[in-house]
Amino acid sequence: MASVLKSKSQTSQVGPSGLAGFNLDDFASNSRQLIVQAQQEAARVIAQAETKATEIAEKAAVEGRAKGIAEGKKTIEDEIAKRVAGEVQRRLQVLEKTSQQLTQQTSEWLEQYASTMTQTAIQVAEKVILTRLESEPEVVVRWTEQALRHARSARSLVVAVHPETLVKLGEPLEALLRSAGVPDDTRLEPDESLEPFGVVVRQLGGSIDSQLSSQLESLARQLLPTTEKGEES
Repeated sequence: MASVLKSKSQTSQVGPSGLAGFNLDDFASNSRQLIVQAQQEAARVIAQAETKATEIAEKAAVEGRAKGIAEGKKTIEDEIAKRVAGEVQRRLQVLEKTSQQLTQQTSEWLEQYASTMTQTAIQVAEKVILTRLESEPEVVVRWTEQALRHARSARSLVVAVHPETLVKLGEPLEALLRSAGVPDDTRLEPDESLEPFGVVVRQLGGSIDSQLSSQLESLARQLLPTTEKGEES
């Protein structure tokens, strides 16, 4: 059995929809409130999204700038390092070239110094020996004896001396030629082309030059630097 619901104060009326107690005006009002609330919520969400998007954009911009600055700084540092390395390499090459030039100049200077000192020493030695020959002409006899020792295998020898030397030392030289070990066919001859106090022992196929100048030249060849010897030869 159907019954009709009544409110505490009065009996409920049947609305246009045919449903007892259902008020379309209240429903419409509630719907509008819900729509307003939904619009407000949507606006709030959109505002939050926009705020978040702005923050993200700003953060991205900051990070982008930071990254750009970092990349720019690295690029600058790389360029500076590259230029510094290039400059260092260039200066090292200059230093190496300068060092080589200094080494070469030092070597040349030392060679010149050695040559000058050798020539000076030889000049001094020449003066000393000439002075001694003036006071001790018998030195020529010893030179002749040494030359004869190198020519003992020869069958015939000619001992050539300057005429002045022959006048001063004729007798001791003759005595030397008569000594043991000297070939029988050995004779003493004057030679004006020789220097005073000079002696040359001639044999078949060559000669032994014991003049002072020749002895000093031989000494110079032994003392001078190798490069200078090569140039002279």
